[in-house]
Amino acid sequence: MFKKAFVATVMLFAAAVFSTPVHAAPRAGCITVSPFVGGYLWEGNEGIEEHDFNAGAGLGYMFTDKLGVEGVFQYIPGQSENAGGDTHGYIYKLDGLYHFPITKTIVPYVAAGLGGITINPDRGESHSHFLVNYGGGLKYYLTDDLALRADVRHIVSFNDTYNNMSYTFGIVYQFGGRKKPAPAPKPVVKPAPAPAPKPVVKPAPAPKPAVKPAPAPAPKPVVKPAPAPQIKKEVTLRIKIEFDTDKSFVRPRYHNELKKVADYLKQYPDNQAVIEGFTDNRGSAVHNMKLSQRRADAVRKYLVEKFGVNSEKLSAKGYGKENPIASNKTKAGRQKNRRVELHIKPLK
Repeated sequence: MFKKAFVATVMLFAAAVFSTPVHAAPRAGCITVSPFVGGYLWEGNEGIEEHDFNAGAGLGYMFTDKLGVEGVFQYIPGQSENAGGDTHGYIYKLDGLYHFPITKTIVPYVAAGLGGITINPDRGESHSHFLVNYGGGLKYYLTDDLALRADVRHIVSFNDTYNNMSYTFGIVYQFGGRKKPAPAPKPVVKPAPAPAPKPVVKPAPAPKPAVKPAPAPAPKPVVKPAPAPQIKKEVTLRIKIEFDTDKSFVRPRYHNELKKVADYLKQYPDNQAVIEGFTDNRGSAVHNMKLSQRRADAVRKYLVEKFGVNSEKLSAKGYGKENPIASNKTKAGRQKNRRVELHIKPLK
């Protein structure tokens, strides 16, 4: 049975090699699946007769276009020469592979790894041993994701340091990873534009007789603007500038509200504004006093930096949790109490 599979695999491999496809080699980041069939040669003193067929599969990952890792499971049937009956061998190992691409399709590689072998006879006790293996192989790519594969390994098991040989044939299917982009098209060279025609120079017209300019009109009298009206009493502007819990950042959505204050102060330049900050009742009194001061300072800084209000006409003071305008027992009430108020006063 194995001889027929071996001949069919060799014929398929040879047909692929002598064809002329153009495909890619292994690529970084891809996952590989590799079913295979083959033969296994025992050293001879282990008491196991060779079988015509074994099979297995590998699952791998490519770290780069050349370096990868592969976990392999292989089933090896045989017959016991001493006790009689069948034996069932299992190899499980983890190998590292390094590829040497010759062309885009022909990729030889070397491999080495560690693992174990378990021999389970029909008659007698099963036993397992540590093994190391090394060898190499060849991959031939039929498409970007499919390749034929031949592999030979020297397997050393450390029960009594037996030296065995494994040879397999199979396929490799890879998916994922980085595919090489198609080459960029060559730029189209546009012909140089035809030279522009030389401009026709017309003769300059004869100069007109000079006309004396009319005398400049007398300047209009400068009318001084009426002085800005003054406010004689204190005005409170309760602007809806609210803050997040334990925050003093002025959100951009209050920009227009603060612009109204700035315009008001510029319209009445002989007035000053007192900015008062407040908090809800959560937190200690000391913390809330500092937080309310930061909120008042933040509004003062916003008016100066965004609208150019004279900083000497602005004062800021924090009052902590004093003077609530809503109940602190509800979330909505606490939000209203986290606020800033402005009072406009005439300069003394």
